[in-house]
Amino acid sequence: MTLAVAEREQLIVSARDAAYEPLRESDIAAEAQRRLAKAGWDVLGAGEETQLNRSLGCVLVEPRLAGGLRADMLLTVGGQVVGIVECKRDGTDLTDAMEQAGALAEAPAGSLPWPVWRSPLPYRYVSDGRRLLFCDANDPESHARLVSGFHQPRTLARWQREAEADSAAPTYRARQAAYLLRQDEGFDQLRVAQHGAVQAIEQALAAGQRRALVRMATGSGRSFTGVFTAYRQLRYARGPGPVRGRPQAGRTPTDRSAAPVQHAGRRAPSR
Repeated sequence: MTLAVAEREQLIVSARDAAYEPLRESDIAAEAQRRLAKAGWDVLGAGEETQLNRSLGCVLVEPRLAGGLRADMLLTVGGQVVGIVECKRDGTDLTDAMEQAGALAEAPAGSLPWPVWRSPLPYRYVSDGRRLLFCDANDPESHARLVSGFHQPRTLARWQREAEADSAAPTYRARQAAYLLRQDEGFDQLRVAQHGAVQAIEQALAAGQRRALVRMATGSGRSFTGVFTAYRQLRYARGPGPVRGRPQAGRTPTDRSAAPVQHAGRRAPSR
């Protein structure tokens, strides 16, 4: 029997979850705070709610929202509220829980006693103590996905800068769809199979797929295809800022005159 990628991943997650003892409700929030601290967040205690500039990334625990509601945690970066974390009982459907987190994230900015970067809050996490679901509402077609841990404060800070620099394509996925497919740099020097592979990968990523599998024959230039694809991602979808190791002026990564990368003790592979 052949399973689709999404079904196979869900089967793996279900099997892994079944191997753990259910967490008590009192332990779930504590586990989320431990994982936040591990990622570099400063979890503020009672009476420390005004110290948002103590660290780049701070966590407000059980803050009050509009209408008497409470969030489990709010995330602040650079003194501004940017995200929300909700903790749910073990076994809860995290997709439904993410919708609830989204409703809390829409609390009017003026109803909070802290500065808010954007309203609704874009960065949303839901956890049951083991699984962690994340959603970036800045994506034009945002959807939640499982992640292995909380993003670091500096990562969210970089995403903020990128979103402010390009409001039309504020996220990596948005830039893939908006810009990548319009660029044909170096395509004229690719082999037919390489050209088709690169285009197929970019079309899959622009459509929202997070993984792509390419099958190419031995000697068809697989390594170069992978390097060229990565270069285009960095060049056109990465966001503002220089691309390290970019080709010299007047050259593309496919120029035959460019010096090949040499590995110690090995001859550089041909295309």
